[in-house]
Amino acid sequence: HGYHQIAPKAMNASLVIRPQTETKISQRQLSQILVDRGYREAITYSFITPERQKLISPGVDAIELANPISADMSVMRSSLWPGLIQAAAHNLARQQERVRLFETGACYFKTAAGRCEESYLSGIVVGNTMPQQWASKSVPHDFYDVKGDIEALLNGLKVRFVANQHPALHPGQTAQIITCGGDHIGWLGSLHPALQQELDMKACTLFELELDAVRRRQMAGFEPLSRFPSNRRDIAVIVDQSVSGADLLKCVQQAAGELLKQADIFDIYQGEGIDLGRKSVAMGLTLQDFSRTLTDADIEGVVSKVVATLADQYQASLRD
Repeated sequence: HGYHQIAPKAMNASLVIRPQTETKISQRQLSQILVDRGYREAITYSFITPERQKLISPGVDAIELANPISADMSVMRSSLWPGLIQAAAHNLARQQERVRLFETGACYFKTAAGRCEESYLSGIVVGNTMPQQWASKSVPHDFYDVKGDIEALLNGLKVRFVANQHPALHPGQTAQIITCGGDHIGWLGSLHPALQQELDMKACTLFELELDAVRRRQMAGFEPLSRFPSNRRDIAVIVDQSVSGADLLKCVQQAAGELLKQADIFDIYQGEGIDLGRKSVAMGLTLQDFSRTLTDADIEGVVSKVVATLADQYQASLRD
């Protein structure tokens, strides 16, 4: 026919700009937060051994492959933990004493409608909190170090860490991560001692979060600043050791009302001078009003109401 026979025509292409919303952050940003805190990204297989699947997720019916690559890779993972534990063990066997790994990926489940996959962000921590250095002593990491990493990851997303049980985690060092709306979004805890022995693994801490939930953010909004000074009062109450700090803070916020701008726990003590089975919790209360300077009577009234409410709900008593 010949190209010269084709009539010229202007080409039009429509380009769609993807919306960038402030209520959702990218997976890359989440990864960068963990990298900044000393983690390294791992990529592991989606296929694992049936034995490892049953150890980590005993109550989950795994999806079996029709034509597996090998017997060691015959089921689809329902958690990122098996791959991360194997990767950490591989590094520990090669004289890496401090391992901090994370992974984002899909997990696979059977449902009544068939099969589904969900994305998770998981991590594992083994060894000391900081690399070896001259300025500080080498201290083994603990549950709260990893909890701090998760709080940095969830920046702005309000959640609660509630003590709970998970078959793969230590019975006394496990927390379920729940949003203020009551939605379960993940787990945090130390590897179960029986699994630690079974897998020939050092003590480690694991976390797993639903990726979509972690990516959510609340819209930033401006709040006017008060022209009047704030006042801080510290109280230390003795309560039963089973009472969580989150419950105490929630009780304080409800009792103090609008004058309370911030409440923090800055010390927990158990030992000499405290009855067995109880603990001392020290809290700092910051009070402020937008219309006037608070008087001593105002402040003492709020503190007295807080102490009375804690005593009523948790049988709390002021520490001498």
